[in-house]
Amino acid sequence: MDRDLYLYVLKVMDEKLSEKEREILLMMANEMTLDVIGNNFGISHERVRQLEERGLKKIRRNSGVYKLLNKERVNL
Repeated sequence: MDRDLYLYVLKVMDEKLSEKEREILLMMANEMTLDVIGNNFGISHERVRQLEERGLKKIRRNSGVYKLLNKERVNL
């Protein structure tokens, strides 16, 4: 996904995402690994993956953002 579009989506979804989900998705946008992110939060890389997936699900369920991503042909 285009990094600028990714950051825009996170801004639009600010109210829907938990602080941890938002921070993890931002770190993923900056190409940090699951292990590095996990170390920053003191959680396992598997928990980071779960929180990433939960945040992405929330984005997919938001119809306005989902339509924008479909228009850009972005797969989440």
